[in-house]
Amino acid sequence: MHLEGHCHVAGIYLPLLWEPSFCSKSPLCLGYTRGHFSALSTAWSTESLRSSAANLAQMR
Repeated sequence: MHLEGHCHVAGIYLPLLWEPSFCSKSPLCLGYTRGHFSALSTAWSTESLRSSAANLAQMR
């Protein structure tokens, strides 16, 4: 398979120009296709979200 013009993008983005209080400590995965970046996230069912919310409420 020949991928002419295929761009290989890899690395870790470190927001060194931002104040730490402005940054989120949760990692974000990005995908790169067809010339643009997209955030990659999981698709959660409504039931899964309710269960997670209930678990968080019990922890308080």
